[in-house]
Amino acid sequence: MILTSVLLLGQATLASPADRCTCKEPHKAGGWCRVHEVGYVGDVTIRSAWLFDAVDPYGHDVDLTMVPLPCAACRRAIAEDGYCPEHKWGFVQHRAYFSLITHHLAKGTVPPASTLQCARCRTNAKGHGWCDRHRVGMIGSVALHNRQEYDEAVVAADVLREASKIASRCDRCAVALITGTQCPYIVMKDGKPFHRDPATIPGAPSKSAAR
Repeated sequence: MILTSVLLLGQATLASPADRCTCKEPHKAGGWCRVHEVGYVGDVTIRSAWLFDAVDPYGHDVDLTMVPLPCAACRRAIAEDGYCPEHKWGFVQHRAYFSLITHHLAKGTVPPASTLQCARCRTNAKGHGWCDRHRVGMIGSVALHNRQEYDEAVVAADVLREASKIASRCDRCAVALITGTQCPYIVMKDGKPFHRDPATIPGAPSKSAAR
């Protein structure tokens, strides 16, 4: 229910200015360029607005009096800036993030490129990698100092990268991969999964409508 509200609001893709390119600007958890209709989360490029909104790069304030935390892991997560793997959301300073990758990136920092201390760190910032000398991992422009969280973020980024590829065929399948849910256009036909064309479904949002 919470994720559905996030997707309907579409706040992430509307947060950037509509009149100038933001592709080259440094981003923390992520950024969307409305001029070129492309987003960036860590070192992953996303061309689906629906997927970008779903991973929730900027996080959301959640009124917990209206949305009670469903389990003990969720309650620990909000108290300790943690993540609940069952319900697939985490908290950073009481702000909710709806994907593991954006949760970890939100805990990182974005150091100015001029302050990166060695060639390895500078190379890592062009993609991702860990520097043993300075005990820091880079995922795009974001620096993470906790090795376990960095390793988890790298795996989550790989999943997001695969979802971004899938989004070229179906936005909803891409989101399903990230959220552990099912694409609403998948049905069973003759005992096998069949992907319906959204254009043939009355009332289904088109790819352009999701942008």
